[in-house]
Amino acid sequence: MRIAIIGAGPAGLAAARTFSECSNPAFDIQVFERNTDVGGTWIYDPVPSPTASAMYANLHTNLTHDLMSFLDYPFPADTPEFPPHHLVLKYLRDFATHYNLRQFIRFHTNVVAVRKSIVPGQEPAWEVVTVSGDGPARLEVFDAVVVCNGHYEKPRWPAIRGLAEYRGELLHTRDYRTPEQFERRSVLVVGGGSSGIDIAREVSAVASIAYLSTDRPDAAGDLGETLKKLSTNIKARPEIDHIEPETGRVHFVDGSQTTESIDAIILATGYYFAFPFLDRSLQDSLRACAGQEKGLGVSNLYASLFHIPDPTLAFVGLPMQVEPFPLFQLQTQWIAQVWQGKVRLPGEPQMRQEEENEHQKYGFADGDRKKLVFGVQRQYPYWNRICDIVGYPKVGQARIDRRVQMLEIRRKALGY
Repeated sequence: MRIAIIGAGPAGLAAARTFSECSNPAFDIQVFERNTDVGGTWIYDPVPSPTASAMYANLHTNLTHDLMSFLDYPFPADTPEFPPHHLVLKYLRDFATHYNLRQFIRFHTNVVAVRKSIVPGQEPAWEVVTVSGDGPARLEVFDAVVVCNGHYEKPRWPAIRGLAEYRGELLHTRDYRTPEQFERRSVLVVGGGSSGIDIAREVSAVASIAYLSTDRPDAAGDLGETLKKLSTNIKARPEIDHIEPETGRVHFVDGSQTTESIDAIILATGYYFAFPFLDRSLQDSLRACAGQEKGLGVSNLYASLFHIPDPTLAFVGLPMQVEPFPLFQLQTQWIAQVWQGKVRLPGEPQMRQEEENEHQKYGFADGDRKKLVFGVQRQYPYWNRICDIVGYPKVGQARIDRRVQMLEIRRKALGY
């Protein structure tokens, strides 16, 4: 079986290792990576660009390295508890070297098209079109495709009245690198996720005043961080009602407004899931969620992993607020065992019924973004479900307890 793996970040490396170690039957794998080495989103580029990652200069992990690491490949013993991004990148590149994964990777190669080819009298196959450097397009045929392109590529720009006409500096966190450019300026950060809070904290140290607008101004952030513990120079505000383009003042939904003109707005408003290389019919299938912005979630997946209409297409690394690297490892083990014929997936009607049962249990629809926001509540049952299927030990209570205590551990280690 020939398998195409799109991306050589953490998810793609997990897939490459898993599939390259399979036997009876073995897989023939090809990894496609647009960069010149592995690392994906952990490759820091000080100059923002459409192809650069969203990594900013002072980013540290939100999780301790013992929870970040692959299950059987720990970080070096002298790694700081919450490593900076360059040590995570080194870890991933050491991982690729240790398991000799670069031999499977075609670097400096963009995947421009993926489509299913169905020819009468022949087995259905996936056609993958790539371009390496300035070379010509190249078409190759595969039996299965694993998408590992991450979800920090296509920034979400919110629909805020007056934002399009705003005359100050406007950027998405994807293009944020360092706080120095905001020195002695009034800054508004929009969004209360981890990056929004972290960037607001950084900017508040140099700005004349920093605002953080979030739908949870009293308890922002996916780890429950409270703004009072961040900085005395941050003013918490609710969501934005509108912006006055002429004055630069911002009005909030509670009737309050900024007293000064805002010099810069940083949008920490997340990303769309984007698979631009997939055939249009596949993209439509993955974005078929009514009542929500297209691309905020992913539809038609079984266990947030297998494409229900055709499980020879799989997506690794979509869940958010998880322990990413070990989860990628488990997901790729499940995929491998299914494609080897060692584990069977339910038929399509049963897969859809199981998904509907989960929707009803947690109160979301297929393709709803909330379905991919796991957190502690849903990550470990999902983890253990895969462990039962692939024969891995289940997660222990000590690990779960450590994850629950992560905010306090981080505060002690980093001070925020």
